[in-house]
Amino acid sequence: MADKPQTAYALTGLLMVGLTFLAACSKGPDQPPPRTINPFVMPDFELPTPDGDKLSSSLAKGQITLINFWTTWSPASIRQANELLALRERYKDSGIQVIGIAVSADESSEDIKSFIAHEKLDYPIGIADRSFHHQFRGIDAIPSTFVVDPDGMIVNRYTGVALPEELDTEVRYLLARQQEKP
Repeated sequence: MADKPQTAYALTGLLMVGLTFLAACSKGPDQPPPRTINPFVMPDFELPTPDGDKLSSSLAKGQITLINFWTTWSPASIRQANELLALRERYKDSGIQVIGIAVSADESSEDIKSFIAHEKLDYPIGIADRSFHHQFRGIDAIPSTFVVDPDGMIVNRYTGVALPEELDTEVRYLLARQQEKP
């Protein structure tokens, strides 16, 4: 039989997760999600892709973009990549862009290509060295996801795995703001 304090602790944890989910879902699209950074202009960049092409920041211009920094060795990166694929699919008619940036130290392009194929990542991906993140004012953890509005401003950052409801709230808010513009 389960220990009562452990069961109570587990139930309290589940309740907190449920309340967080409800709070995120109950926000209307007119209310901004909590901000973790002061907005700043997305830096211009050009990065090599695993196939030897170039990935340019111009892909994000004029649309809502989620830029995700990840590595092949991080289970959290895999989880976040799958969340981003699902989000992009959910908003495919709204023109949401997802860009992946593989933060590579010792991984070859072949390692990264193999990871991309295995995880079925079909969004643009660039490869950056460890110093590249300074252009985004630093990264505290992998994965990290930056939210770019259609005006090219980085308006939020999620450190670690962003919950699906957080990203959904973010996208709904930015889409509502975009529709308000003349």
